[in-house]
Amino acid sequence: MLTVAQLAAEIKSGAVDTVVAAFTDMQGRLLGKRLDGHYFMATAAKGEPVEGCNHLLSLHLQLLRCPGLELARSARGVPDVDPVPPYSLRRPPHPLRLVVL
Repeated sequence: MLTVAQLAAEIKSGAVDTVVAAFTDMQGRLLGKRLDGHYFMATAAKGEPVEGCNHLLSLHLQLLRCPGLELARSARGVPDVDPVPPYSLRRPPHPLRLVVL
């Protein structure tokens, strides 16, 4: 686990350059987006939401929309989900320069 202050120090030193804002879907797959570390610290680390399309939550394993879900009806548009802090900041177990939250 990392604190926001530790993450800021690692981004400043160049040890981390990318933050992955991710969540799991109904099948347990990790979905989300990659953010530049400096951008993450300037926005999401200060409480701004990391916007993501809720359509990602309505897909089954073949990446087709699950029938009957009201969550992502294209007739009404596809709204965003807005995860906001607090985050769980974790370093992945391999030597990439990114952090998953």
